[in-house]
Amino acid sequence: MLTVNNICKKYKNGKGVFDISFDIEKPMITAVIRPNGSGKSTLFNIIAGLIKSDGRDIFFDSKKLCYAGELLAYT
Repeated sequence: MLTVNNICKKYKNGKGVFDISFDIEKPMITAVIRPNGSGKSTLFNIIAGLIKSDGRDIFFDSKKLCYAGELLAYT
């Protein structure tokens, strides 16, 4: 299961993603549908560990994920 709790990322221009939370259980196919520029790519890059979030937690199978440069790491 993937759990995202209150993910935030703010850029200098004021845009980003703010307070995103959701759970995705196995086996489930989920889509993120939003307009251009709404932060979809930023959200997925945070989940993948490519961008550091400004706050909160991401869990995959009850293991906390953290930003580790360009690698995904378990803590």
